[in-house]
Amino acid sequence: MNLKHTLIPALLLLITMSSFADNDKKIAPSEIKEVKIYTTGAVVTRNAKTTVEVGTTALEFNNLSSGIDKQSVSVTGTGDVTILSVQYNLNYLTEEQKPLEVRVLEDSLAQFKHDMSKLNNLEMVYKDELEMIKANKSIRNDKEGVTVDNLKDVADFYRRRLIDIKSKLLDISGSLKSLNEDIARVSLQLATLDYERKKPTGSIIVTISSHGRTEVNLAISYLIYQAGWSPLYDIRAKDISSPITLNYKANVFQKSGEDWKNVHITLSTGNPTISGVMPALYSMHLNYVAMLVSEEKPPAKGTFSSARASGESGQRHENVRMLDQVQVASDSIRLGTGDYPVGSSTVVTGKISDKSKEANMEQDVSNLSNDIAVNQNQLSVDFEISIPYTVPSDGKTYTIDVRQYEMNAIYSYHTIPKLDRDAFLIARVTGWDTLNILSGNANIFFENSFIGASYLQLQNTKDTLEISLGRDKRIVINRDKQKDFSSNQTLGSNQVKSLSYEISVRNTKAEAINIVIEDQIPVADNKDITVKMIENSKAEYNDKTGTLTWKLNVNPSETQKKKLAFSVKYPKDQEISNL
Repeated sequence: MNLKHTLIPALLLLITMSSFADNDKKIAPSEIKEVKIYTTGAVVTRNAKTTVEVGTTALEFNNLSSGIDKQSVSVTGTGDVTILSVQYNLNYLTEEQKPLEVRVLEDSLAQFKHDMSKLNNLEMVYKDELEMIKANKSIRNDKEGVTVDNLKDVADFYRRRLIDIKSKLLDISGSLKSLNEDIARVSLQLATLDYERKKPTGSIIVTISSHGRTEVNLAISYLIYQAGWSPLYDIRAKDISSPITLNYKANVFQKSGEDWKNVHITLSTGNPTISGVMPALYSMHLNYVAMLVSEEKPPAKGTFSSARASGESGQRHENVRMLDQVQVASDSIRLGTGDYPVGSSTVVTGKISDKSKEANMEQDVSNLSNDIAVNQNQLSVDFEISIPYTVPSDGKTYTIDVRQYEMNAIYSYHTIPKLDRDAFLIARVTGWDTLNILSGNANIFFENSFIGASYLQLQNTKDTLEISLGRDKRIVINRDKQKDFSSNQTLGSNQVKSLSYEISVRNTKAEAINIVIEDQIPVADNKDITVKMIENSKAEYNDKTGTLTWKLNVNPSETQKKKLAFSVKYPKDQEISNL
């Protein structure tokens, strides 16, 4: 049998069958219009406009993300048609388009390697020529002698050619070294981009039925997990008499395989990856732990014996007797979203009304002074960004301006000179819980200078939000031990140690300041140890923690001093730590 003649008809039959199968499928273009980004994940909405003929038509939307949650696919729109089914597939024959930066770097890497191959070949040719010349450098002739002119001509040729070859090889060696460095740099840059090679693409097939030729507008939405956003804040204070400006920003990233070009973005504080179903509380039953007892003779002393109640095949061991059994049953919960479940065999029929279009195809954006509309739902807050943004699928972080707030603040300086002799400026803000902000990184600016980076931790924050604006070196603080008032004496069976400190605050600023000073005296954990306050300069004293607090108002160029003195009495045959 001729195998060639057998394969050709089979191939033609396969092509013919594929052609018939594709007759009912129509490739429909679509465009990303809206993206709702969650802290983890994003819902992408595509709009498509096409015309369908009488009968059943399968509209295929291809070159989509391969990371789509197929349970989340939803299709809505307008038109006198019936949606029969929605299906999501992966296409391994069409690879996901790489980011532009990756394509440029890979092209450069390929060109460098091509140039290196050419230089390696050229180097090999010159080396072969050099070996050939060395192998044929003998000019002796048995019939005729070698004249001086002949010897000189040959020597000149050898010299010129060897110098030329050596020079060429030296140039090639330098070029190869440079190319190796270029290849190493490009390879390292490609490694930092962290992209997956040869990823498949996704496609959504929407099967619809129509009684006549009609135009259909569709909105296709789906959830992808390779995206998210995190808050970022710029906190600025002009001076201690001005309100605080908080610039609310969002660091957005995505690696879905689809570039978001000029799309309307909504940022949501929700998280679709967390189940929203309330757990059920079942009865908690107690029983004895299940024990396995062997009917055979007990093991020897000092050894252990184990037996299995049943094997994988369900057969029970004859020498094992079950005493008690505890059965734990757990219910599994499956979440699914979407108007038309993917892969469902149920046929969903009905005409799509214009109200569906109004509810799903149009986006109501309120125009504020900073182009942001804030919608507060029961469980999350949405920030609608009216300015279109472009976010490529490269995994990099892109910053979006969300909102700007002005917050009234009460400024005061704080210092703990026992630990650090600098004064820290603290801004206290109330009403922050109405701003719909999340915990996140913050850049602090004061008097038009960058102070440093911080983190706003809001989960455990009370009504007042404290923001540290850094150190102020123009406030000079000292804590000096007063040796004349410090002593160590023995009184009978006890040792008495007295300590005295002077705390001074000098204001070199041009305006008055409010400053809070904190210090402490020890707290005795043993009844044989007695701590006595001698002097605290009218400080607020907490006898449980030993903390002393002074609240001062210091005028420009003024110096204020506070005195702290205490004594500790303890048995002389004991030693006291931390004193």
